[in-house]
Parts: sequence; structure tokens; C-alpha cells
Amino acid sequence: MTTKRIPAIVNSMSGSENARLSYLQSISSLVLPLLFFLFGCGTTQRTLPETSVDTRPVLVVLGGFTGSDSDTANVVRWLGVHSGYRVLNGVFQTPNGIAACEDNLRSWLLTNRLDRVPHVDFFCFILGGMVLNEHIRRGSVVTIGRTVLDRGPIQEELPRTILRTVPWIAWAAGKTLTDIGAYQFDRLAFDPRRTAVIMETRPSSLASTFRSGYQSERPLDFTPSYLALVRDYMYIPLSHDDVYERIDQYGDEVLSFLSNSSFTKSANRRAADWSASFFHPERR
Repeated sequence: MTTKRIPAIVNSMSGSENARLSYLQSISSLVLPLLFFLFGCGTTQRTLPETSVDTRPVLVVLGGFTGSDSDTANVVRWLGVHSGYRVLNGVFQTPNGIAACEDNLRSWLLTNRLDRVPHVDFFCFILGGMVLNEHIRRGSVVTIGRTVLDRGPIQEELPRTILRTVPWIAWAAGKTLTDIGAYQFDRLAFDPRRTAVIMETRPSSLASTFRSGYQSERPLDFTPSYLALVRDYMYIPLSHDDVYERIDQYGDEVLSFLSNSSFTKSANRRAADWSASFFHPERR
């Protein structure tokens, strides 16, 4: 579920009332997605019908922690309409940790008989990329073709910030949120020749809410070392909220890499100091 700002209820509230409302809005914007995640994810296994015969190449979309089924379905639908792929929404999420998510992914891939197709391409949001990375480390049950990873330093720092700012969330959210906060993505298990990275550069509404909880002395790295290893990378002026809703703004680049092993010439490959603009939005 993408995070949305809750409209102000009464403009004439006092400062203390506004402060309390702001705190409740921040907590509700986090807790509601968590409730969906705890009770709505990982409970069903969607499989292809036995009679299904489809010779199109397969593209699997692996969603993120804050992406609801409908969010990811929007991406799946757009990619399916604008490509020749059979695009599937991978089912793997559980609050029981990244290892349990990987178990679910492995089971889902086999249940959908994707081990029988020549190769499978992937488009992964942040959690999906972590889970697929662990799946490759363990030994993939499918032949992996090309992969596009959505990354976002601001969003990836958010779980650590939330757990530090609101410690009880660790109990409410389960092990997966803790695992995301501790995950080290420095060493990719993906074949770098077949992997590309799309980097988010804007804060989500939830990241903006918790901005003061970020540790400004901890750099938000928009030029991680693995960018020198992957086949291609690009920066997009979107937040983690936007990447689900505005696939039309960068989806052609995803399909370009999956088809040609490169983004288009117009893709932005030049980094900027987005860390400074996040910590000091007044300077933009």
C-alpha cells in the first residue's frame, strides 16, 4: 500500500492539537500498511491453470514491503499491455523474515511451473530484489534471464529509522521489517551482465514524515559500488510511492533493458546530491 498524506481535519487547531494529529497521522500511515502486510500477504498461492498454454516469454514482478497487491498489479498490467511478455505478479511476502519470503518465492515459482520455461526475467522492487538475491544465493529453481532492480537509498534507510524511532513496530511488523533494515545489498548474487538498477531519488511521504529521525551523519549513498558492476543503471525523479503509480514514466526503460540489455540513450545516468536535498528540503 503506498503511503498517502491524511488531510488536515480542522485548520484552526492549536499547536499541541496539531502536533498530536501529526503524530497520529504518521503512525496510521505506517500501521495500516503493516496490518495489510500481516494479515493480507502470503496467504494465497496463485497458480496457472493446468490447461494453460502460453509460449510468450515470462516476466515476474516482485513487489516491495509497502506495495499492496493492487499497487503491484498496476505495474503488472502496464508491463503486460506494453510488451510481448506474459507478466506475472510473484507471491512471496510474509512477516516471518526474508528467508521465509524466499521459501515462499521458491514454492511459487515451482507451483507455477516456471522451472520448465527457457528463462524468466524479473522486475523487482526493493524487498523483491532482496528476496530474489537470496534465492540466487541458495540456488535458483528457474533460469534467470535479465533483471531490473528498483533501489532507493532514502526508502531503504526508512526501516532502520522507523525501528529506531518507534521500537514497538518491530514487534507489530514481524521479522521481515527488521530483516530489511539490517540487509546489506553490497554484494549482489545476480549476474551483473544481465542486471540493471533503477534508482529512486525522491522521498516517499512516509520517509518525509520520519525525516527528523534519519541520522544525517549516515550518508544516503546514490552511487553504491555495485553500480560499477551492473550492465546499466539510471536515476528517476520519483519516490517509492510514485514507482507503483507512475510506471508509465519509466516502464519503457524497464522494457528496453529486458529487450536490449541497456536503457535508452535518454536515461539519466548522472548522480546528484539528493541526500542534501532530502535532509535540507528548504534549500531546493
